[in-house]
Amino acid sequence: MKMTFEDDLATGMIAEQRILFKVQGRYPLAFQMQGKVKAFDIFVPEVMRGIEVKNDSKAHRTGNVFIEYECDGSGSGITTTLAHTWVYCTKEKEYWVLVEALRGHIEQSKPRTWCNQPEGAVTVVRAYIIPSSEVEAISEGVFNYEN
Repeated sequence: MKMTFEDDLATGMIAEQRILFKVQGRYPLAFQMQGKVKAFDIFVPEVMRGIEVKNDSKAHRTGNVFIEYECDGSGSGITTTLAHTWVYCTKEKEYWVLVEALRGHIEQSKPRTWCNQPEGAVTVVRAYIIPSSEVEAISEGVFNYEN
């Protein structure tokens, strides 16, 4: 069964809530940004930093993560984020990556790119395709999900 845009959005919101709950364990004032905010998903006022949460339902099958950098000809994703940290959620793991480390890795490794219209989307997206093992190597923390 193919995921619709609405399914993908709902799954992403669940991931954001899970990460917010974890962050609030250490920073109780952290909150989820409301509305369509490009800068980041979660703000942590105690340290004045943003967290972007990304959810990838295919990474466990492909062995790669999908890092968007352009949508409909405009910068997006890793190009425009103001977040300090990206939390990349797959079905098996959660990667906590500093944005500057991810940008540096992209600049240095020149990963393969992808350009197409994702399932359920109405816009053309460009993205980097990076092996999960490389994302894990630059992560500040990696957490396995219990099955």
